[in-house]
Amino acid sequence: MRPAKLDWIRNEIARMRRAIRAQEGEIQMLKRAASAELLLARMWAKVDDLCRKREVLHQAQRPESGRQRITSQEA
Repeated sequence: MRPAKLDWIRNEIARMRRAIRAQEGEIQMLKRAASAELLLARMWAKVDDLCRKREVLHQAQRPESGRQRITSQEA
């Protein structure tokens, strides 16, 4: 091989390695973003679950005076 061709190949290898490293960095950022989105989704699901539990407890603690009862005199 001629030295110029060898230099071109060496430069091309170095350029491609830099490009790959840059792509790896971008991929890692995207992975972290996806992980963060999954974490947020799990956190929101937990909040929603706690809100449902709160409503159940809230309903259970309401006084029964608001509900109509049938007494023995009405029947």
